[in-house]
Amino acid sequence: MRQGKLTDALDTYNEGHSVREALVGRDPANAGWQRDLSISYEKIGYVQLAKGDLMNALNAYKKGLAIREALVVRDQANIQWQLDVAILCSNLGVHALVPMDEQRVYLLRGLEIQQRLKDRNQLPPNQDHIEWFQKRLKKFDS
Repeated sequence: MRQGKLTDALDTYNEGHSVREALVGRDPANAGWQRDLSISYEKIGYVQLAKGDLMNALNAYKKGLAIREALVVRDQANIQWQLDVAILCSNLGVHALVPMDEQRVYLLRGLEIQQRLKDRNQLPPNQDHIEWFQKRLKKFDS
C-alpha cells in the first residue's frame, strides 16, 4: 500500500482476511483471532478508501468495529481493545458517507474512550489522539 500498489495490497489483505475468517470459524471464542479479523477489516477499509471505494471502506470499518465492540464487552479492562474501538471511531467519524450527526457520535465516542484512559493514566503516549478528536469535533460547533 505504501508503494501505491493498491490493487496488490487489497489482494494481499483479502488473502489474509480469508485465513483469519477460517480461523475464527474454527474457534469463534478465540479473542486473538477475533482481533486479528477486525484488524483485517480495518486494513481492507484503508485500501478501499485510498482507491475511492467509499462504500466498501465504510462496510469494512463497520464490520471491524462490531468485532471490536464485542471484544470490549468480553473484557472491559483490556486497554488495547478499547483503543482499537477508538481507532475505528476515528475512521467512521470522518468518513464522507457517514451522516454528519453519526460522524459526531463516533468522534465523541472515540474521544471519550481516549479521555477515560488518559484520566486513569492508561493511555500510552504514542496513542494519545485526544487533540485529533477535539479538532475534528470543532467543525460541529458552528
